[in-house]
Amino acid sequence: MATEIVRGFSLNEDRFVTLLTKLVGESERLQNNPAQGLIPREDCASDHILELLAPHEKKNGGMLEVEVSLCVIFHCNCVPSDMPATKDTADSFMLLI
Repeated sequence: MATEIVRGFSLNEDRFVTLLTKLVGESERLQNNPAQGLIPREDCASDHILELLAPHEKKNGGMLEVEVSLCVIFHCNCVPSDMPATKDTADSFMLLI
């Protein structure tokens, strides 16, 4: 069944390349080498994901509820939650990312 759903997915190349370009642009701030003074700022990458998800959040009329948690400063986890699990919503969510 999952295979059937995945076959219907398609990649939005423009959106993917735009997001990937932004993430690659953050590479310097994502490096982890404290000896050289490089402390990763994962929140810089997650900010781009949150920007992409924002129009689809419940507070903006969408169906996602996104939870952001900071376990350690600059280390952000974005967790989509409370999303109805149907083929249509799964397609929308997967294509978004």
